[in-house]
Amino acid sequence: MKKLRQLFYILILLNTLNFGYTDLRIIDPRNWGGGQGTFEEATLTIQPKGIYFEYNLFLTISAKGLGFQHQDTLEIIYNFDLPKGAIVHDSWLWFNDEIIKGKIMDRWTASQIYEEIVNRRRDPSVLYKNYDNYYELRIFPMAGDESRKVKITFLLPAIWSAANVSTTLPLYLFNNSANPLKILDVITQLTSEWKNPKIAELPNKIFEAKTYPIVGECLQLTLDQNEIYSNSLLNYQVDAPFKNGVYLNTFEGKEDNIFQLAYLPSVPENITQSKNRYPY
Repeated sequence: MKKLRQLFYILILLNTLNFGYTDLRIIDPRNWGGGQGTFEEATLTIQPKGIYFEYNLFLTISAKGLGFQHQDTLEIIYNFDLPKGAIVHDSWLWFNDEIIKGKIMDRWTASQIYEEIVNRRRDPSVLYKNYDNYYELRIFPMAGDESRKVKITFLLPAIWSAANVSTTLPLYLFNNSANPLKILDVITQLTSEWKNPKIAELPNKIFEAKTYPIVGECLQLTLDQNEIYSNSLLNYQVDAPFKNGVYLNTFEGKEDNIFQLAYLPSVPENITQSKNRYPY
């Protein structure tokens, strides 16, 4: 019985370690030297999109502390996972002061283009979906004493209750930074349908009206280093927009229109689950 209990504890530990995987590495493709990279800055924007939340993750990455010089030409490799049901749909790379949107294509084609550009020492980035919800971002080149900035956009299923619609902030994405982030700006933009944004576990912190670069007018809240790395789950919430226990919305797309439905079933807990998207 004791051995079974020990095995049970080991399985719990393994499951815990496998959740929220990140790995940020900087390498020199010419000699494969390198080490753990640093997130110099990070910003997280959150916007309700019906039964999903849309995230924009802005990351500024450097080789701080690795001893590289300006003449070194480096590659960034960032591996991470996202929760089940996540949908990644955009990747952007800054080139000087210009932001360039990535193209979505099959892995083989993307790999061929990326490797060709790396060999010619030009300026690409590529975002692979390796399997399930595991992703790999590669950026090249980066001078040894400089940084590169990227934006990744993804959707996460919302968690619905009778009172709130919420999402757990994916703060684990910043865990593998050689030098911890000092602050994280959390930004939200709401329509009249969505009200009262908050971090449920931080009732004394409020979102304040700001004008933020790139984003424009928004509501902003800043997390400090202790809050980012506390290992406690932080949940962003807005009021549930139910009308008579039902939420119904549609989104018009270029190829398909999306029908979304959430409702409160007649059970004592009054908890509803997000429903799948249905084209019509």
